[in-house]
Amino acid sequence: MARTNLTSSVATIRRAQFRSGIAKRDGHECVLLGLRAVFCDAVHLLTHSKGGTRQYISTYTQRRSRDPAGGDLVQDIDSIRHGLFLNKFTHLAVGEHIAFLPTSNFAMNTSDVDPTAPPEEKRCTAHLFEYRLR
Repeated sequence: MARTNLTSSVATIRRAQFRSGIAKRDGHECVLLGLRAVFCDAVHLLTHSKGGTRQYISTYTQRRSRDPAGGDLVQDIDSIRHGLFLNKFTHLAVGEHIAFLPTSNFAMNTSDVDPTAPPEEKRCTAHLFEYRLR
């Protein structure tokens, strides 16, 4: 028997660089629970399978851009600006049971979510949707 599926070493290096960059930026702990890095994954905000091409992520962020200078555009799916360091249990639920609301945004200030926060402070608030066993 021979192994028929091959993995590019470039993709492996990119994944490792993405994880290490996200971990460093987020203090080597889960941004939600503060768990140590060993319990965490670097999570793409837009699934890697959808945004695997440069054109897709660029178009996606361009359509949602709020910065006239384009400073909020993401050109690479593996940019650390396009991820969070989350515990592995939360990672499993992202997109189906958990979503993130960035504030401030076009409709809300951060102080709308947290009255003690400065209104223009940049944050992401996690929303856990009701989970039901199927």
